[in-house]
Amino acid sequence: MRLRVGVVGCGEIAQMSHLRYLDELNDLFEIASICDLSKELAEKIGARYRVESRHTDYRCLLEE
Repeated sequence: MRLRVGVVGCGEIAQMSHLRYLDELNDLFEIASICDLSKELAEKIGARYRVESRHTDYRCLLEE
């Protein structure tokens, strides 16, 4: 069973570290949702990591 993870903030650190490692360990983790203030960045990162649930407000992510 994989742990479903929501990532808030898709900036440089998340891109270089958190998202990359979560993706590498996809047998243990699923990036279920992402959130960033920048809609464009959320869309870009969502497409890159195959995450359909994309938000610009963390409260929407938490409601899922």
